[in-house]
Amino acid sequence: MSITSARRRLTQLLLVLSCLTLCARGQDPWTNKPFAEWSKAETEKLLNDSPWAKTQEVRSGSGLGPPTDFKFTLRLRSALPVREALVRHKQIEAKYERMSEKDRAAFDARTKGLLDCPACADNYVLSLSSRSDNSPGWDLVFRSYEKMSLALLQENVFLTNEKGERRKLVHFIPPKAAGEEAIFFFPRLDDSGKALIGPENVTLSFHLSPQNAGSAKNFDVAVTKLILNGKVEF
Repeated sequence: MSITSARRRLTQLLLVLSCLTLCARGQDPWTNKPFAEWSKAETEKLLNDSPWAKTQEVRSGSGLGPPTDFKFTLRLRSALPVREALVRHKQIEAKYERMSEKDRAAFDARTKGLLDCPACADNYVLSLSSRSDNSPGWDLVFRSYEKMSLALLQENVFLTNEKGERRKLVHFIPPKAAGEEAIFFFPRLDDSGKALIGPENVTLSFHLSPQNAGSAKNFDVAVTKLILNGKVEF
């Protein structure tokens, strides 16, 4: 096979792979229909297993019984698709489609802050939650962070990109009850006005246990999957 033929075949293969990727993304609800039309399953997928939400599991046990499973879910809450999914989740629970026009207006007013997220303009906002299937009453995030101070968290918690550039934690909202999320705020811009991540970046990392590289509470997120309409949505 000539070099020219090999290059042609490689180009054709790349085009096919690109098409397959675009077709797959085109099936995602956040790319092909308004969030008010998302189904319950589509909403849950975005909130738990999507470019903006990642669940990691760790198991522990004494060997005398079934291992205890702990699932930690990180959500990039300042991303518009996540905010839309959170509002859509509330709509589904409240049977929004059956409401009167007046009740819908009142509902929209109550969820406007969640959808608009004024703090998201200047901050990357992330949330962490946990659950256990075989120990449903045990919430590690609540038990770990309900009384945690910002100063103590700032010693270990940070965001970084693949270049090692960091953002320091500037605000923290602890969970008030089991089942609630811990919410973390990091400034978007550094002192020179540069954002931590853009389309040129590869990886966003959230570190809660930097001394333990294998911790399920350290997350790596692929930046390329966060791009919508040419910009990083986060």
